[in-house]
Amino acid sequence: MMRIKSIKSFSARMFLSVFLFVVIPMYILNLVSVKKMENTLQERLSEQVIENISKNEGFVYEQLQDLAYYSTLFVNDKELRERISNSNTQLYENSKYFDQIVERAGILSLETRFPSLNVLLLDKYDRIYSNLPHQQNVQEINETLLNKSKIEHGHVVWDMFGRKELSGEGKESISLARAVLSNGTDGVQIGTIIISISKEDFEKTLMEYSSPGDFVYMCMRDGTVLLNNDRKKEISSSEFSKVYSKIDSSYNGRTQVKISDKNFLVSYYTMRKPWEFNGRAIKVINFTDYDVVRNDIMALTLKIDVTAGILCIMVILILVVLSNWLVKPIKLLTQKMESFDVNTPIVGLDIKRKDEIGKLNESFVRMGNNIHRLFDQLNREHKIREQYHYESLRAQLNPHFIFNTLLNVKSMAKIRGADNIVKCIDAFGNLLSYSMLEEKTLVSLQEEIKNVESYIYVHNCRYPDYAKLRVDVSEDLLDAKMMKFILQPIVENAVVHGYDNKCEELCITIRAWRQEHFLYIHVIDDGVGISKDAADAFESGKKNLDRDKMTKIGLSTVDSCIRMAFGESYGLSLKAGENRGTIVKFILPEISDKEGEAYENGFDCG
Repeated sequence: MMRIKSIKSFSARMFLSVFLFVVIPMYILNLVSVKKMENTLQERLSEQVIENISKNEGFVYEQLQDLAYYSTLFVNDKELRERISNSNTQLYENSKYFDQIVERAGILSLETRFPSLNVLLLDKYDRIYSNLPHQQNVQEINETLLNKSKIEHGHVVWDMFGRKELSGEGKESISLARAVLSNGTDGVQIGTIIISISKEDFEKTLMEYSSPGDFVYMCMRDGTVLLNNDRKKEISSSEFSKVYSKIDSSYNGRTQVKISDKNFLVSYYTMRKPWEFNGRAIKVINFTDYDVVRNDIMALTLKIDVTAGILCIMVILILVVLSNWLVKPIKLLTQKMESFDVNTPIVGLDIKRKDEIGKLNESFVRMGNNIHRLFDQLNREHKIREQYHYESLRAQLNPHFIFNTLLNVKSMAKIRGADNIVKCIDAFGNLLSYSMLEEKTLVSLQEEIKNVESYIYVHNCRYPDYAKLRVDVSEDLLDAKMMKFILQPIVENAVVHGYDNKCEELCITIRAWRQEHFLYIHVIDDGVGISKDAADAFESGKKNLDRDKMTKIGLSTVDSCIRMAFGESYGLSLKAGENRGTIVKFILPEISDKEGEAYENGFDCG
């Protein structure tokens, strides 16, 4: 149960959300990035190898072109052609002139680039001229190569790794053969020029642009290896054959293979014409140690993993900070809400924060203050009800006992014929009977007026012609509903405090009318009147009127009961008359029968 509750907490859900939508995506992104990086490095490495092969291709072409141009120096030399075409010329003199041509051709620096360079000229009289200190016999020269040169009639023919003797050191060589014609470009063949370089020198040319540690294989299209730089034979013949079978049908490209627990990136390229030898195309295959690249990638991956780990730790730290900054205030606010008490002020919440948490705290504190204010208002209203109820009870003076006693006195007065006493007792009995209607909160306006008439009659029995009552109310308003016992205190206040010696008889007028769902009642007297200060104090809500100038149930109590029952839009207002007297204005709601039932059940001020 605790586990479920902890998962439902805001902090746990925030951690889980970050883990699902931040940490895991970062981990997946890391894996994808590493894989993509590996593919990118592989592509770039292969592109670099292909670029190097292409450079080698151009470089080899340049070297072979230089060899062909070198042969042209001999073929186009007119004096040399005349010497070798004349059988009467001396071999020695011809050899000296041949050496001069070799020296003039030194500007090409072929001997520097190809230390094994061998230039050999065979004339039609089988005389041999060479740049080497020794000369070969005619029998040592490749007859096949000589025959090809005759057929090509002045064009260059190549021999790939032909007879070892041509190199001058008993090594395999690459040879160029070209017929020397009597007129340079045409005529009869008067000799053959043969230029050879060793296989090792050609390998150096081929490896000029290769990366250190790479293995370069040069082979025919049938898979026959012509040369390679794999001196330690790390790639066996069978393994090479397997690799070649995969790339045989492709002109160029790359692939990844595993040989003897080592990973190699294989890039290959087929050399185009005129770099064909013996009429066959040659494919150059480059083996790059991919484990080195993988190690570099793993090192880079480790750095990325460390960086990702640091980022995850930073995210966790940020979450901890967010928990303290965001979740902790929310928990505090929750605790304050759960422990809220109307009698205890809210403290400990930061309402100065400018974010949403601060607004929540401020709203909760404001709500708490409103509840405290409303609760205090309810307490005050309750006290007012109790006071009104208490004063009403005191005003009743135990009406049941008094009422029964008056009935006995009335019977005695009738027996003796004292009619005025009977009327006075009837009026006083009506007052007592009206005050005993405890089960009714609302009465009709007619009932309230009759109660006031009884009060004036009783008072005039004591003080003859003291006050008279005028009622200016239309008959259709007599059934209007209103609170019980609110007119009599106002009239009593006028009778007790409004009379003076200047007034022969105090006149009290009650007027009533309807207007826009309101019931307006004015109680007007022509007595001494109320002072302006007292009226202003009442209107401003101070309600501190002199208790000596009010009845037991005062104006403020009646006003409070009306406002509690019907709302702040209703109540009493005081106004001094133009010359004398006081005007007490009632503003009451127009109450229907249905509304009357609700008021009867929901409010009691007495």
